[in-house]
Amino acid sequence: MSLIQTFNYGIEISNSLLLSLILLLPIIGLGIIMLIDKPRYFNGVGIMLGVLLNIPYLFLLNILAEYNSWWNFATTENSFYNIPVELVLGWAFFWGALLSGNICQI
Repeated sequence: MSLIQTFNYGIEISNSLLLSLILLLPIIGLGIIMLIDKPRYFNGVGIMLGVLLNIPYLFLLNILAEYNSWWNFATTENSFYNIPVELVLGWAFFWGALLSGNICQI
């Protein structure tokens, strides 16, 4: 098991714990917001479409970034084209639901 050292402060977190947190924190945040302010039907459909449309575009962006050497990820057991699936799902929930404007009126 490899360890990730974060922020050069000597804090070591395992990859599986870090990827689980990246996936779970946006989903838990979305659940809390939906419990506090229940979305109407059309907002729920917008949230679902926002998440579903973000997933392929985030994969394409990360594949393009790795091809152009902008950034890359360490290979894990749950990776698709060397991109952690948990990371893409967490970001899709974050950008597609939490920041889409359907829940948070910015």
